[in-house]
Amino acid sequence: MKKVVFVLLYLSCLCSILNGHTIIRRWNTFNLNGLEPEIIDSKAQSLGRASLFTSSGANNLFNNTSMLSKFDCKNIQVSYRINYGESKSTNYDFSNTYTNYYKFHMKLNGIAFSTSDLYQFSNKLKINLAIGYRTYIDWGYKRETSTYIIDSNGGLNLIVLGSSICIKDTYFFGLSYNYPFQCATSTKFKSNNVLYDSYKTNGTMKASFFVLSSSYIINKSYNISVRFRPDFKLKREFKISDDEDIDTKIEYDVPYELAIAVKILSSDHINIFAEYLTCNLGEYKQNDEYLYSLDDNDKSENGHTIRIGLEYNENYRLGFYSQSVPIYTHPSRVSNKPQTEFGFTAGYGFILSSILNVNCFTTYSFLNYDDFYGNCSDFRIKAGCSVGYSF
Repeated sequence: MKKVVFVLLYLSCLCSILNGHTIIRRWNTFNLNGLEPEIIDSKAQSLGRASLFTSSGANNLFNNTSMLSKFDCKNIQVSYRINYGESKSTNYDFSNTYTNYYKFHMKLNGIAFSTSDLYQFSNKLKINLAIGYRTYIDWGYKRETSTYIIDSNGGLNLIVLGSSICIKDTYFFGLSYNYPFQCATSTKFKSNNVLYDSYKTNGTMKASFFVLSSSYIINKSYNISVRFRPDFKLKREFKISDDEDIDTKIEYDVPYELAIAVKILSSDHINIFAEYLTCNLGEYKQNDEYLYSLDDNDKSENGHTIRIGLEYNENYRLGFYSQSVPIYTHPSRVSNKPQTEFGFTAGYGFILSSILNVNCFTTYSFLNYDDFYGNCSDFRIKAGCSVGYSF
């Protein structure tokens, strides 16, 4: 019975945040937006997370399928990431500080293979194909507080099939199809409170969609690219392991995403990358109700994401990004504008041989805000590497 009570309390809080009413005030995920798509490529992560012109080899399948035809050899990419972070809130009245620690969590989040000039018609037309496995929505993390520990694994994992067409080495077009594969999720709750027992949940996440992309090589110094992913429905089912099974089904409406990118070669040694992405937070829904809202009648405004990267000698990399995240404040907040998470990135590329390279990255992001109860602050650290092999 104690376990059932604890589960129901947790689900009550979770449903409150998912509907915009801030009892917990946060997603129970590592990312501040629990439905944020992951970027699978360490080079892209290190360049301000600008991914359309920066992805390595076969990883273009995930970030800009149109650029697969730019490469002249077969390529395999394997990507790995590590998460760490902290969420802290300080109460105005009592000066009490509550801290959630996100402990180190590691995961293999992407594998991709691309062909080389699978079909080539003179020098005017080339067609390449690619296949890969990726984590699109990552719910893997380990969070600790003074009263409980959460160990979560899984997310929306996808098999991705992609094709790219290159015309005269100037015009590039890409199409990829994403469908679910091994999308099991599991969460273990260990309570340090003697009043409640520990428990666990098991479930699945499923969604499928396609992505269109196009790139234009204007000249040696300037390139532009566009990527479009239409809206889709994400279905989640989970069960709480207990004496009394509780089955829960949730359907999310995930809005479309449009990305526009430019690449500028400012000198023989410096590349500059910039991206703009839509972030339609006001259009997310859960079971046909707006997901991010101050109340039942006032949904969040839409936001956007800006990403900027700087690369020197194709090895040294720095970047900056800002992205809109859900409103994490008390319902008494007047504004319905989303808040902004800021991040800085860095990385380095190791060329071990003509056929083997390793790209490493680290990112640091933060969000600070005041709400009805006190001051809140979050920081997130990600690190990882991608290993590429060409043949």
